[in-house]
Amino acid sequence: MGMVALFFFGAVLLGFISIMVLNHGVFTYMLDDPYIHLAVAEELAKSGHYGVNPGEVSAPCSSPLWPFLMVPFARFPCFTLIPLILSAAAAFLTTLLALGRMRKLLPPKENNRSGDILRAAVVAGFLLATNTIGLVFTGMEHSLQVLLAVLVVEGMLRVTEQSPPGWGFYLAVVAGPWVRYENMALTLAAVILCYALGRRRQAILLGATALAGLLVFSGYLISLGLSPVPASITAKSTFVGESPVIAVFKNLKNSINLGRGMILALGVALLVGIALAWRGERTWRITAGCVALAGFLHLIAGAYGWVNRYEIYILAALIWGLAALTAKILEHASIHPSRRLGLVILPLVPIIGFPYLYGLIMLPLATNNIYEQQYQMHRFTVDYWRKPVAVNDLGYVSFQNDSYVLDLWGLASPLALKARMNHEDPAWMNFLADKHGVKLAMIYSEWFPNLPSSWKKVGTLRLTRKLISPAGREVSIYAIKPEYVSEITQAMNYFRKSLPREEMLEISGAENPINP
Repeated sequence: MGMVALFFFGAVLLGFISIMVLNHGVFTYMLDDPYIHLAVAEELAKSGHYGVNPGEVSAPCSSPLWPFLMVPFARFPCFTLIPLILSAAAAFLTTLLALGRMRKLLPPKENNRSGDILRAAVVAGFLLATNTIGLVFTGMEHSLQVLLAVLVVEGMLRVTEQSPPGWGFYLAVVAGPWVRYENMALTLAAVILCYALGRRRQAILLGATALAGLLVFSGYLISLGLSPVPASITAKSTFVGESPVIAVFKNLKNSINLGRGMILALGVALLVGIALAWRGERTWRITAGCVALAGFLHLIAGAYGWVNRYEIYILAALIWGLAALTAKILEHASIHPSRRLGLVILPLVPIIGFPYLYGLIMLPLATNNIYEQQYQMHRFTVDYWRKPVAVNDLGYVSFQNDSYVLDLWGLASPLALKARMNHEDPAWMNFLADKHGVKLAMIYSEWFPNLPSSWKKVGTLRLTRKLISPAGREVSIYAIKPEYVSEITQAMNYFRKSLPREEMLEISGAENPINP
């Protein structure tokens, strides 16, 4: 326990200190997205309003539950750090679960120091191979998602072993999809397993409760006049605008073409092989098939990447299941338990974990990108501009900002999302800007190839280090109309003097229109 805790907290503390040093004492996450959840939680705490702008409902969050978990802490001075604290707590619970499973696979013996070291090494390997530490610094719901995913598989293994699955299993089966919709794949796997092993009433109750929670949330969104699913899912899902069959084949093709997808496909194939070919106990073969089903569902409907987070929950679930099942298969082999454990798990670390190890090394630089870009945009908007603004990266600019934020990408603006996805004439941008009194836009210009002719480029905010986590190296700053150029330029001149490096901001003024 001590070695594992030291490794986990040592790694998290080292990451935190590195971020603070590189960011001149300012903590930022690896992504802009967690600040969307913080902004929504902030509004919920103030008035019970769901959205980022007072009086305007929207559903920009990827998770139904995550922003609500932060609401009780919204008035805390350290509110910005709450996602970090919650994520670290979830990741440490995952670490303890991994240690518990390792003790089952390799039972401790008295004065067996080598066994303790091996268990600690395997747990550390699991954490590295599943990016468990890196996820903490995304500030998103993924650390909790992974915890619930492994709780589901651990509970499935205990059901198979005819042991009590524990309350954590029931909670994870029900609440997993409320944290991230993708966890419904594991909920379905657990429900099928329970049903197949004779726990039919329990299976139906668990599945119905999980589904009911999502339906209640969809009903809540509909009651607000919104789509039944969050805008972040509508904006990113490959199933929007496609027939389900075509979308499934596209996702499967994408999975096979990606390294992460190939590893998941291999894991699914191994589990299917165990389910079909192994002559062991029927209950274990059913378990293998159910975990394989969850993996297959991600292959045909899931996403990958975006700072190493989308696929981690299912990767952790498959590793968890494969480790236990392979150890079960080798139970009667003439191999020492410690070697058996090493053969099952340790080789996975360099094979699976390389991108995540690299991501850990680059973690401080990734957070520095957010510090130099979104954090500086937030400072300019809140401290120097103090008026409505249009953006396409919603998070930090909307957090702790009393002025209106027009989200041109559409996560916080259903009208903008509909107009953008329908490829309408860019006049809709001016319409929404005029409606909300917006004079200034800060966007990735490559995201919008057709801008209104009245927009004038007045500046560029640039990263000074390697691009890791934002979608672009440069943020273009526009005046919505020529008559706003002077006012914006004056605010930018004051702001430029406060930057860590003045060369981060290039002020081009009225002489550089986008449509000369």
